[in-house]
Amino acid sequence: MGKGLFITGTDTEVGKTWVTSVLAAAAARRISLHNAGQGTVLSNPLHLWKPIQSGSQPGDPRADSFRLLRGSGIEQTEEETVTYSLKAPLAPWMAARRAGTLIPWEELLAEGERKLASYPRLLVEGAGGLLVPLTERYTVADLAAAMGLPLLIVARTRLGTVNHTLLTIEAARQRGLRIAGVLLNGYPGDDDLALSETIEMIEQFGSVPVLGVFPQLEEEPVSMEEWEAWRDQWIEIVESRIRMDEIMSFF
Repeated sequence: MGKGLFITGTDTEVGKTWVTSVLAAAAARRISLHNAGQGTVLSNPLHLWKPIQSGSQPGDPRADSFRLLRGSGIEQTEEETVTYSLKAPLAPWMAARRAGTLIPWEELLAEGERKLASYPRLLVEGAGGLLVPLTERYTVADLAAAMGLPLLIVARTRLGTVNHTLLTIEAARQRGLRIAGVLLNGYPGDDDLALSETIEMIEQFGSVPVLGVFPQLEEEPVSMEEWEAWRDQWIEIVESRIRMDEIMSFF
């Protein structure tokens, strides 16, 4: 069975897709360098999976599946990356209902099991937060539990994030989910004291490590050349600001 992480957020629009893509880029580079030193070459050192996306379709530059692949540089297709795409920008259960369809839960679980069996390293990006309904009976947390991968929680840096993050941690623990850590995203760089206090509170009350802080994303790339430059820049940021050795231990 494969190793990896299940990435969730404290809310929607916390930057899970960007964080997942740049972590994948940095991890893939590390794995490739290690393998090269061992005389081993893998076409794809890790695999990305977005089980369900809503509000866009593959090929749309706004789609999570598009951004995951452009941001990470991982060589797989959008069709290999996302299993279900829904038009309405809603929780998957409601987006599917509006489309007159259902998310087949057992098929989704089977696809997750196939991914785990097929790829030695897997990064999964959930939809919205941990308790977002995927079907009328199951949430993102249920999918994470079924896959058995540790959670990496992405949270904002602004006021209110301590409460949101601790609630997510509590919900995860109530469901028996293992938590790898927390990543804070979108720090504007204007109050280091408040940031350090936020980290202290999350670590003390949540008993989980804050594994790093991502700065605020300035501008989204457009061309392939811009994406490549963006990727290189963010790999450097990851290596300097994120505790990648600890994250890599889950691979």
